Amino acid sequence: MNYRTTIAAGALTALLSLPAGAAAHEQPSPQSVAKHLRGADGALELVESLVERDSDAKAAVRLARFERQMRAADREARTLRREANSGREKVRSGRALVKVARGHDEGADTLADIADETDGELEVKVADVARSELRGRKRALAILTRLLDELPEAARKGIETAIKSVSRGDERKAEDVNEAPERGGPSDESAAPVTGPPGGIPGAPPSGGRPE
Repeated sequence: MNYRTTIAAGALTALLSLPAGAAAHEQPSPQSVAKHLRGADGALELVESLVERDSDAKAAVRLARFERQMRAADREARTLRREANSGREKVRSGRALVKVARGHDEGADTLADIADETDGELEVKVADVARSELRGRKRALAILTRLLDELPEAARKGIETAIKSVSRGDERKAEDVNEAPERGGPSDESAAPVTGPPGGIPGAPPSGGRPE
């Protein structure tokens, strides 16, 4: 066996020894979305616990982990939607987006409560993340609403019901979060006050437009 063949054989052996997820760079799937959401839940539980113990520095670290996990779940769910071609794939992507929307919704609620229990720099960080979660939920709901017309009728009603469920209490949530302190002033769209979704399905964003 010559030198190049030896190197190639060694590289192949190393690749085959990797876990399937690592070898495939964890291709987005409903399972990977759920994994990120579980990671976000765990991180947020630790934020709550650490705030109760006045460990603000450690809470800020876990808050950053929560953000990373939610961004990953959001990104992968949107990738699933973009790459969905068959009716079955669209249903799978819709269900993943519902989970992400609920994750953002529950995260915003929990973060609003945490902001009430802390102060100073951590309170500002928590409030900023809560606003980000509301924007993430609104984005997921908008994609879901546009997806409805492409779903098989058997799956459409369940997704529509989920959209309405996640959308409940929008104005109250937006008001609670927007009352919290901000880092600096709203200089761009990402820092603008969060509002409830307009029109469309009651309590949901309007349909139309291209999939994200």
